[in-house]
Amino acid sequence: MTTVRNVIATFVLSAILVAMCPVLTVYAQPNLKHKIDSLFIIASSGEVQYRDQNEPAMDAIAALGAPAVPYLIDKFTTKSARERWTVIWILQRIGSAAVPDLVKALGGDDPLVVRRIAWALGDIKDTASV
Repeated sequence: MTTVRNVIATFVLSAILVAMCPVLTVYAQPNLKHKIDSLFIIASSGEVQYRDQNEPAMDAIAALGAPAVPYLIDKFTTKSARERWTVIWILQRIGSAAVPDLVKALGGDDPLVVRRIAWALGDIKDTASV
């Protein structure tokens, strides 16, 4: 009898978790954005106190891979050259995984952002972007 209860409980718990997956994904996105923003502040900082943390912060964002790309594309609107170069360096580290989102973003409305995305694609040197 206990085994049947355990099987039923496991089944019910699994069904609840499957039903919650889309909700958990939605709530995970703001945390990812916050993490990327926090790391990006350090990665793009020119302050002496963050000098030794720039590279590790860029590597940490790059380690997130393709999920980080949409947030990085949004950063191309910045007026700061340092931040734009930081975005390009991170996208280079992400490499080919960044290409699909970057190619989609080429259809954007802002010609300056589109030019920066094209530059990043050229630096990644992936033939899939051609």
